[in-house]
Amino acid sequence: MEIRKLEIDLDNELLKINGKEIKDIPVIVALPAMGAFSFSKLFNSGIATCAAEECDKLEVSYFENYRKAVNSKLL
Repeated sequence: MEIRKLEIDLDNELLKINGKEIKDIPVIVALPAMGAFSFSKLFNSGIATCAAEECDKLEVSYFENYRKAVNSKLL
């Protein structure tokens, strides 16, 4: 699936991909957190009938610009 637009609202349990709200399938969304950890949330848990390993999974990664990180630590 090509993702051109992504909206994740953890407070309101809303997941939209390409403007379409995902309500019909359980999806585990993994987001970056502090350090090397990630935060995961199961969307549409009420219809999940599978083990977590069998649910669709969306992982979001964020890599801080290495040069920017090194330069900010030198200041």
